[in-house]
Amino acid sequence: MAVTTCLSPRSADSSLELLLLDATLDEGLTDQVADLVRKYHPTCKLLLLIAEPAVHRMIELARLGSHGCLCEDVSLADVRGAIQAVLSGRSFCSPQLANALMAQIGRVDHAHDWARHVDEVQLTAREREVLELIAWEHLGNKQIARRLDVSLYTVKNHVHNIIEKLGVQDRHEAVQFAKRRRLLVGEGA
Repeated sequence: MAVTTCLSPRSADSSLELLLLDATLDEGLTDQVADLVRKYHPTCKLLLLIAEPAVHRMIELARLGSHGCLCEDVSLADVRGAIQAVLSGRSFCSPQLANALMAQIGRVDHAHDWARHVDEVQLTAREREVLELIAWEHLGNKQIARRLDVSLYTVKNHVHNIIEKLGVQDRHEAVQFAKRRRLLVGEGA
């Protein structure tokens, strides 16, 4: 348990320059560790390994204070280069993640401010209801259509709009994003 040892209050007087953290595990745990690093080792650089280029998660990790992100399948040489970059004061984003980020930015409607898009997601009441049925009851499109007494096409349209508005790739990412942003009410909110 090196994490608890180096992130305990007793370790605050020790020097921790960089923490390479596997963020592919539980997102809540990753967020807690990042908070502890900022609290007990405010000068420590945080470099994160993530499973896939999920843009919304990269933005959240940057807000948590990460200095760099790598995909988990990178080579040891890439990890070494990222560590050197971060320790020398630069931010680091592996090419695969940078490409995903640029593609996502390109998809955002340029009439809207990017920061506003991330911070102020506006779902209609019906879209929120559909998202909650997906999140809390794990319903598929057909089940949602029956529950709401609407056509399957209407549900698919709502799901498509939700994914577009949240700037995610699929319904699973939409649920994760909405849970982290507290956009959902009900069961697990």
